[in-house]
Amino acid sequence: LKKLVNQVMRSNARTVKLQAFNGYLPAADAPPSQTAADVLWFELTRERWHEFRKRFGYDKDWDGNPTGISQPTAGIHL
Repeated sequence: LKKLVNQVMRSNARTVKLQAFNGYLPAADAPPSQTAADVLWFELTRERWHEFRKRFGYDKDWDGNPTGISQPTAGIHL
């Protein structure tokens, strides 16, 4: 698994914002969108997840295996 791709309706503003919060970036190969009914594509690569997961204190790799890197979870239970 090299990347995850999400498709979100442009009119779903809260979910569009949530993509960035969760580390997703606009997909480079996404078709252009112009209306609220259009679908926006977001992607999260394996490499970006390894960096972005630190924000959540998550110490497992892409496949859910422990990495041996202990990070405080600040009350987050995954």
